[in-house]
Amino acid sequence: MIRELRIKQFIYFLLLALVIWFFNHLSKPMTVSTTVKARFSQAPDTLTLLSNEPFDIPVRISATGFRLLFTFSSKTPYDIPLSKVSYENGMYFVAPEYIESALQSSFSESLTLVRASISQKEVDAALLFSKSLKVVPQVFTSFRPNYIAADSALIDPEYIQVRGVKSMLENQNEIRTVPIRIEDINESIDVNLALEQMKDNQWIYSSNSVRYSLKVIRFSENTFEVPITIRSKESAVKLLLFPSKVAVVCKAATERLKNLKADDFEVSVEYDPSGLDGANERLKLFLTRVPDGIFQVDLLTDSVDFIIEKQ
Repeated sequence: MIRELRIKQFIYFLLLALVIWFFNHLSKPMTVSTTVKARFSQAPDTLTLLSNEPFDIPVRISATGFRLLFTFSSKTPYDIPLSKVSYENGMYFVAPEYIESALQSSFSESLTLVRASISQKEVDAALLFSKSLKVVPQVFTSFRPNYIAADSALIDPEYIQVRGVKSMLENQNEIRTVPIRIEDINESIDVNLALEQMKDNQWIYSSNSVRYSLKVIRFSENTFEVPITIRSKESAVKLLLFPSKVAVVCKAATERLKNLKADDFEVSVEYDPSGLDGANERLKLFLTRVPDGIFQVDLLTDSVDFIIEKQ
């Protein structure tokens, strides 16, 4: 029993001595050689990083054992801000002295960078270019019967300022919205449309979406019998047309259609003997006057027969 107690006491004091030695040893300054990882960050406004893989830097670091054990990490990349970049022969570089200074600034105050084995480091970056691109909406619509768009759709803004790599952007003239489909439309549309994100292109948009608006109204249809007007340079010739009136089919907003009459339209023919090929020639009809606020107007026939009466 006494022997077992003495063994336990011995083990206890041995462990205590080891702990004291451990703390005493780790509290002393020491210098170690290791390799840390770094990567570039915070590119200036005029540049964009095309790729940014971490790179290794052999270093010697001085600190207490505790700091090296608990606060230092060689696996997490340290950020090197790109505030000083040199350009030469189409490539961007960062000087070794700047990388070493930035690396020391990234360490905690308890870690000292004794030496770093760094050579001039190339940066995979490109010059940014700014360009105004026209927005092309990809909106596919279908309307409920008797509904129609009163006018063309409005896009706000019509142009987007885009910043990106010059070689990728200089030949680009437009930017499209994300495709959407709107069906069975029976009222005006006012929605936000997201812009398509170009694959593999690090573009910066002045806005990531645009406003799309379309005025939609209900329309009606009516048919008007319109007399045909004859235009001729031959004063000695009288034309008889068959028929002398033509049906004009008109589509307009219901309220607008109520106020329309046949006299608001003009359908005419032009008689020019030099342009007629034979006796069976017909005269082509033209819509020469259409009132405002009409969405669609059609002639039920596009030509008429005629007889010449000499005066």
